[in-house]
Amino acid sequence: MADADTDVADCTVPAVVLRVVPSLALEVDSRPLAIPSRVRRLLALLAVHDGAAARHALAGALWPDSPLGRATSNLSSTLWLVPERTHVIALEAHRVALAPRVGLDLRELRLLARRILDGHADLTDLLAAAERLSLDIAEDEDEPWLDPHRDSYRQLRLHALEAASAALSDAGRHWQAVQAAQVALAGDALRESAHAALMAAHLAEGNRAEALRQFERCAALLETELRISPGPGVWALRALALDGPDPPQDRLP
Repeated sequence: MADADTDVADCTVPAVVLRVVPSLALEVDSRPLAIPSRVRRLLALLAVHDGAAARHALAGALWPDSPLGRATSNLSSTLWLVPERTHVIALEAHRVALAPRVGLDLRELRLLARRILDGHADLTDLLAAAERLSLDIAEDEDEPWLDPHRDSYRQLRLHALEAASAALSDAGRHWQAVQAAQVALAGDALRESAHAALMAAHLAEGNRAEALRQFERCAALLETELRISPGPGVWALRALALDGPDPPQDRLP
């Protein structure tokens, strides 16, 4: 009987998901919920800290120009603005956390990227990378404290996309390998490792001309924007494209 009561109680608690990629949204039972701007800032900060942070750290980040006492008071008043029915916040003695039942997209995306980088991703993960790792954190929020978290996540996802491209080439999924490298390059057009990943994906498919065209794009862009030439890794891929495999013996003159 106790189990049945628990199941009934669970049904009364709404499903809550906090999304911060590419923009912040709080969804309750799959519907977006309008929330005050102060609550938005708090939820965004909790999200980039993987769902929990010390009260003094939150107060200091959200109100850096206020004395700690005033900032802490502001945090308390902000917590009162969180809609109670969402069950989104779990208060502790010295911390504020997202409730355990709250889904957090950034946590899932970080785990996906780390599985790819650690070599533990399955084919489903690799095929999902180009779509799921294509966007950055809270692109519509203008908060200085978000910048280091944006940069950190951006580096994580770009490295994961490049690794996914290589793994997809190894699996014979050449179109998807090219796509993953293109998404990485879209994240930073001056990123040499993304140009290299795309060249490598073309070479794995046997498209040497595509690889050489990508080298020319890379070289021209770096010269125009930075007055530098590509590094040794990109040049090595160019050399590989120019040399190519040895022709079959029956085709030699």
